[in-house]
Amino acid sequence: MKTANDNLAGESFPAMTNDTRPDYQIAAENLATLFDSLNLPWSHTEAIAARDSDDWLHVSFAVQIGGEMFPWKCGVGHVKKLFPISGSWTLNSVSEVLMRNRNAKISPACATEELAFWCNSARKSGLKPNPAEVLASACRDGQEAMSLCFEDWADSLGYDRDSRKAEATYNECRRLGSQALRILGRANFDKFSELSERL
Repeated sequence: MKTANDNLAGESFPAMTNDTRPDYQIAAENLATLFDSLNLPWSHTEAIAARDSDDWLHVSFAVQIGGEMFPWKCGVGHVKKLFPISGSWTLNSVSEVLMRNRNAKISPACATEELAFWCNSARKSGLKPNPAEVLASACRDGQEAMSLCFEDWADSLGYDRDSRKAEATYNECRRLGSQALRILGRANFDKFSELSERL
């Protein structure tokens, strides 16, 4: 009897020579097929809009797959704008001010309205994470972080070896990769990582 840890583990998903689709589309289809074959339970939280410390405006979810929690974020460029803009800000006003002056202070009311706009748009448009891609990303990032010491990992990706933020990113990649490995087993973990490289 096959389990989630050995299902499709030995199968390879090479790009078909007679398929005219781009390789990333073929990889995405193969990734979805592999994920579906594992029958892993998954769910996600409602969308939350936020700006991170680098002023990246994004929508985030917490995605639970096979009993493990993974973060997933996407930029607001992936969000369909469904609501008319009203209030004390315009869609571009906050971003334009920050582009002109990264140290500018945005009024809390404007920032809150902007985040509410993106959060509501994401929710109403049905934006949701793709669990196969969430796992694949954790596998790809985790595989490299788990195979290298921090200094080598930082050098390979252009991070500063003395950066605590870079070290936190490294540790998070290792943690999420370990979670994915527990869910998938080594063979499927490697397959998810391989397919993620082609996306």
